[in-house]
Amino acid sequence: SVSDDAQIVVWDARTARPLHLLGERSYRHNRVAVSAGGDILASPEDATMVGIWNPRTAGKLHSIDLEWREVKTLALSPSGDHLAIASEYDLSVWDPATGTLRLDLQGSPEGDSDKPEALSVTSDLVAAASGDNLFVFEIRTGDRIGTWRTTGEVYALSLSQQGDLLAGGFQDGAVSVWSARTGALIHTFAAHTQVVSSVALSFDGRHLVTGSHDNHVKLWDVAQKRLIATFLAESSDDWITYTPEGYFIASDPMITRSARELRIGGHQPPLETPNPAKLFEALRS
Repeated sequence: SVSDDAQIVVWDARTARPLHLLGERSYRHNRVAVSAGGDILASPEDATMVGIWNPRTAGKLHSIDLEWREVKTLALSPSGDHLAIASEYDLSVWDPATGTLRLDLQGSPEGDSDKPEALSVTSDLVAAASGDNLFVFEIRTGDRIGTWRTTGEVYALSLSQQGDLLAGGFQDGAVSVWSARTGALIHTFAAHTQVVSSVALSFDGRHLVTGSHDNHVKLWDVAQKRLIATFLAESSDDWITYTPEGYFIASDPMITRSARELRIGGHQPPLETPNPAKLFEALRS
């Protein structure tokens, strides 16, 4: 995790115990990306520099210097073989293990109108969103294979690793899924009530997880275009996980909450009696 007022923190996700502190406390870290294997972590360490660490050992590997270009956002492929960095002028792809530049995809010292605000990268493709414009590049050739307009500004992107799908989260709470190579719209989910700040497609593109400023995380079946489960955790440590059918598990205080307090996006599931077995069955299916 990163924040404006602290170092990068590496956590044990099962115990919520901090394991390592990385980077300088004086810098306002605003982005972090970790490989699926947990052996590569990338985060800006100043305005024009991206640091690369091994989060398991807390060892610093090296830094990538963008010189005069300020880092806007970054994304790391799950395999850890590609690091995409968007600056105020260009979009580039690097080898995070060695710090060598692989592709300089767009931009010039004179500036570029396409300034990505959201990125996603795999071993084959890199996708970038700038306002209501989406761009998809093939890393092997550097060719731009897709450019299309969306219905609003995209705040989060995710490419599937195998299914060639691209998911994007919007300011109005909607989440759309497209074909990453053709731009064909597959489905738009009315997912949240506030801006969608995070999206993540599964390896095969069948499932999607979305997170929003409305404090909810949702799990979707992309193939069947349906909601599987909603997860809500509050600052008081109260939490609930429930399905559209009303099967749920929750902390004791949350169970006693009135139905009115739990209205999500105008829809109230019939939360009556906790049913862990049915909830787990729904998740497994």
